[in-house]
Amino acid sequence: MPTLKTTLNTLDIILLVEKLKPFLIGSYVTKIHNTDFGVLIVIKTREEKIEIVINHSGWLFMTKYEIEKKEPDQFIKELRKNLEGKKIINVSVPFFDRYIVIEFEKGFKLIIEMMHGGNIILTNNDVIITALKIKKEKNRNIVKNEKYIRPEIFSFNPLKEDLSSYYDKIINSKANIVATLVRFFGIPAEIAEEACLVSNINKETLGKEISLEQVKLLDKKIKELCTAYLQNNKSYIILSKNNEYISVTKLELNIHKNYDKKIFDEFNEAVEEYFIYLKKKEKEKEKMKEKEKKLFIINDLNKKILEIKNQIEIINSFINLFKDNILEIDNILTNSHKIIEEKKWDRLKDFLYSSWPKNLGSIENIDLKNKKIIINYQNILIELNLFLNSTKNLEILYNIIKENKNKIIKIEEKIKEVEKEVKKEEIKKEVKEKLKKSWYESYLWFYTSNDVLVVSGRDASQNESLIKRKASENDIILHADIHGSPFTVIKANENKPISENDIFEAAQFTASYSSAWKEGFGNIDVYWVNKNQVSKKSPSGTYLSKGSFMIYGNKNYIRNVPLCLAVVVEDNTVKVIPQVTAEKKYKEYILLIPGNFSKEYIIEKIINILIRNKKRINKKLIKEELIKNLPKGGFSIFKLHNFS
Repeated sequence: MPTLKTTLNTLDIILLVEKLKPFLIGSYVTKIHNTDFGVLIVIKTREEKIEIVINHSGWLFMTKYEIEKKEPDQFIKELRKNLEGKKIINVSVPFFDRYIVIEFEKGFKLIIEMMHGGNIILTNNDVIITALKIKKEKNRNIVKNEKYIRPEIFSFNPLKEDLSSYYDKIINSKANIVATLVRFFGIPAEIAEEACLVSNINKETLGKEISLEQVKLLDKKIKELCTAYLQNNKSYIILSKNNEYISVTKLELNIHKNYDKKIFDEFNEAVEEYFIYLKKKEKEKEKMKEKEKKLFIINDLNKKILEIKNQIEIINSFINLFKDNILEIDNILTNSHKIIEEKKWDRLKDFLYSSWPKNLGSIENIDLKNKKIIINYQNILIELNLFLNSTKNLEILYNIIKENKNKIIKIEEKIKEVEKEVKKEEIKKEVKEKLKKSWYESYLWFYTSNDVLVVSGRDASQNESLIKRKASENDIILHADIHGSPFTVIKANENKPISENDIFEAAQFTASYSSAWKEGFGNIDVYWVNKNQVSKKSPSGTYLSKGSFMIYGNKNYIRNVPLCLAVVVEDNTVKVIPQVTAEKKYKEYILLIPGNFSKEYIIEKIINILIRNKKRINKKLIKEELIKNLPKGGFSIFKLHNFS
């Protein structure tokens, strides 16, 4: 089985930083938090807020999770003090190593060293302000107000240099060839292993046994693999035979060919899911250790109860025999008392050993100092006071039983407490982090009857960000043939090709949210184009306002698209979707068309219809959703389908 990937490799870091660059450069830091995942940095871009997780052990990604915040430590406080409100001017991976530099205005740099256990260091004009130090290093000190000294970096770049130039270094290695490539040249382990596999070189071959020709072949394969890794459009999480995550990668490698894979369009998404999975597993292991510890405590306490119960049973047995022999014991105690007063110690010992009843155990010891005799009865030591009569000694034995029973009660209470803790841990959610709303949920959106995602801009700013940042090469773009229409994107999905039905459903959505609704139109034309036909470049001498784009080439028109929206309730939440989608997907819906009733009036009517039909709804939440998601203008109820 491939080795579990516990940290990102250099190629991963390069890819993620390139993905983040357009978001980060020119943006501002608004907040920095301490979390169990690492440092969480909130960035304000022109269009939106994004959150970046930086984990010193080797992870970096944009997150869609509502991550639980911890109390800021001194390191986070220093980051907040120096970086919040600062503009990011650059982010880079300056060497072929897991080493990232985020540059801010006024000479500030956040340096993330993901090698050697990992450090995060804040500098100003190359002087250290603060640092999250994980590992002490012999060759340098990371000290406040000292000049920052870079750690040892891999000088080799497989994309630009040849391994054969370092042949002497390879043949001097005592490790196998994969370990040599990883340790001395920073080649990602899976790339090194794959290069060996496709070159028919045993990965266990020692560096000193490798030939120059083999090194040249490895160099060629490593360059090909690194290039393909950086250029591949898909990303993968590799699954073990029992569906455990074992790697996140940009390539379908031969070393993974016998394993199932999860496919992702975005590498950041794959990395985030993989990292969250690793964190869940870490928590599960911690919880399992804690549970095992608590179960051990419960087991130990139960053993103690059994021991005490056994002791009580033996003492009770002794008491019964004691009572059967009470006259004889009284005589022994009385005579012993007299002998002690005469201080005839040897005679006392002889008397006790010779006169003690055999069925009441054997004498273990005679404590002359405390005037006690210790009896070994069924391996339990029982003390009798030689200065007390049999009745008083029985009282003491009964008190011992009572004390032991009280001990059992206290131990049983402790067991219940620990069992309660175990049960509480078992019913807790595994991960406290809540999934944030998906990116498209800040826009107008719905899923077609074929489960294809359709997203529309609410205003000019959202039109701008939707087309420039969210639309992909294979997506389809729609616009109503009227001034004042949202741009709508049908998101392409390789598993579900965009059909004519999807386009028509998206067209009705676009038409209904255009200014045609406010104008009271019954229908309007809508056209669709490919992403490459939409451009911000305007003809010479003209200017495009925010949210406006030029359309080049032929437009595909859908004529006379009816304006009609459906209100549906699903999982106690309300959705506003096109009429045609509702008719194909839902049994119950309320159809709305442009009309003369105000939005407030029609919302109250909808809520009353839902309540009358015994729908379990949160009235306040439904009202908020409808205010936000119904178009501008007047309304009329066109049809109640399966509603009274």
